[in-house]
Amino acid sequence: MKYGSDINMDSYAKRVSLFYTYDTLGNLLKSGLADVDTLYSVGTVITAMWLWVKFKPIVEESRRRYSGRDGYAGFEYLATEMMKSRRDPSYRIPEAGMAYVPDGEHSP
Repeated sequence: MKYGSDINMDSYAKRVSLFYTYDTLGNLLKSGLADVDTLYSVGTVITAMWLWVKFKPIVEESRRRYSGRDGYAGFEYLATEMMKSRRDPSYRIPEAGMAYVPDGEHSP
């Protein structure tokens, strides 16, 4: 209910637009028309990792209900490749996601 189009159409439209953008970039990466280094260097693409972690259960439910197993497969591929290619191997997606964490409260 929280993420459905019936509750908040504006939020749904913004989210789906971003998902389709990441899906397209992931498909370009998978087909060899884009490369990991170039996409990694585009700062906003890094957020694909964060959004994938946050919305994976919603995407999986969407696949089950609407699109089939390959729904947003490019988005998943992009996020996975960005995670494997991160320049700082010790980096972990914060448990708080993109929420503000005051100084002294973040994990090492």
